[in-house]
Amino acid sequence: MVEEDHTEGFIENLKTESDSDKAALMTELQETLNDAFQKLSVKHRTVITLFEIDGLSHKEIADIVGTSIGTVRSRLHYAKQFLQGELKDYIR
Repeated sequence: MVEEDHTEGFIENLKTESDSDKAALMTELQETLNDAFQKLSVKHRTVITLFEIDGLSHKEIADIVGTSIGTVRSRLHYAKQFLQGELKDYIR
């Protein structure tokens, strides 16, 4: 069985659908992202939030969470890979 490529369809729908349909598609994406984010451990959610949303450096995050910069980088890498896997139908 060949896995369907939902990415192309999702992006194409965003380009061509009406505003209400686009809003529904974006709501679907937001819900999927929220679900995926909640599946991360607290440690991984914290690090990715501080880095991607708050814009802190690896050093600043390490100081806040009380760990090494290497651990921060590792957690970021894992969290990003996990989220990419969960959102594979929406991203290229």
